[in-house]
Amino acid sequence: MVISANGNLSRFEGFGLPVVADSVAGFQGPLAGMEAGLEWVAAHCPGVTWALTVPGDTPFIPLDLVQRLAALWKEAPSAS
Repeated sequence: MVISANGNLSRFEGFGLPVVADSVAGFQGPLAGMEAGLEWVAAHCPGVTWALTVPGDTPFIPLDLVQRLAALWKEAPSAS
């Protein structure tokens, strides 16, 4: 897991996860955060072919979301 954030990044130190800021200036919105996260994955996890992003301020994201999506992909890999 990686946290995408801007401003005072140290406020997330307690989570023990990497924290990345937007790589484009001017607080361009959520897509800039997704880009920064994907850049981090590309730099630090070269064997990874899939990445999932979810908003941190959305309640009720299923804890098994990755497993559920992977299971669906196994059923219909051509849908990707």
